[in-house]
Amino acid sequence: MRLFWVFISGWFFSSCSQGKSPQNMDISKHDGKAEDTIVKSSASKPKLGSCAFPLISDIIEGVNGTYSCNFHKKSYTFYLQNPQNKRGKLLVLLPGWNYPVMDWKYKTAVVDSALQWGFQVLLCDMGKSVYMDSIYPEAREDYKSFATRTWLWDSVLSPISKQIGMGNMILMGLSTGARGAILLGMEHQNEVGGVIALSGDYVPVLDTADALMRNTMGPFYQSPKRWEEGANNIYNIDGLPNFVFISHGKKDKVVPIQHSRCLNEHLGFLKTTETLIFREEQGAHDYQFWGKWGLVGLQSAISGQ
Repeated sequence: MRLFWVFISGWFFSSCSQGKSPQNMDISKHDGKAEDTIVKSSASKPKLGSCAFPLISDIIEGVNGTYSCNFHKKSYTFYLQNPQNKRGKLLVLLPGWNYPVMDWKYKTAVVDSALQWGFQVLLCDMGKSVYMDSIYPEAREDYKSFATRTWLWDSVLSPISKQIGMGNMILMGLSTGARGAILLGMEHQNEVGGVIALSGDYVPVLDTADALMRNTMGPFYQSPKRWEEGANNIYNIDGLPNFVFISHGKKDKVVPIQHSRCLNEHLGFLKTTETLIFREEQGAHDYQFWGKWGLVGLQSAISGQ
């Protein structure tokens, strides 16, 4: 029997089921690179051809490390931190567009608390990634160097998942990173054990003038189906892992809360997630909100409710 834990303090918009934006909705805008190798910064270990080595061995041995991995010759950094007593779970933290991933550590208590609770923590510094499934020909030239979520999974997370076992990876993301976490969870439902998504932008057609979406997928008028039904829209989701936690601030002026309402409505309609928690709370698009509700999400994942 599936359990659904839904906390709602606002109204759903009828446009969600259609994937369309209300005519007069005030949507704020976001302002707005072939070789794959990974090397440990202070590495004494050789690279063995896998983008996730020596990261995997350090996960096994419980060794902290910093690693660099290339996408289209652009370097991305990953940070591994290990608890004193491992519980066999890995928390993967994804930042928003152009947010330093170490803000998770320095501006919230999420990393330190996760370590205290026995999680290994992997912070993925994704730079200006918009977590697309692929690079589209219509993308603005500089955006073609931004790492995709497909690359992140294939080159880094998939080898780790095979090592730590099915369902032992939890993805937590904020802003665009929340959308990345949700879509990765959908694409890898068996490997990912849970998703915690904070203040995410999940439905491109809610704002067809959004700079990030326009610069990565091309203008809406050129590829409307890509915007409305493509792999980067939550309406492509056919299921998610058994635990999903969604939270969004009512005072968010960067990503409208309508995105999370639509996501929650869609997942409730699918009925594939055993524990679905949706929290509309007071708060803005900032680390005060993400720190608080990231911890609530992780505690809920531990308790299963």
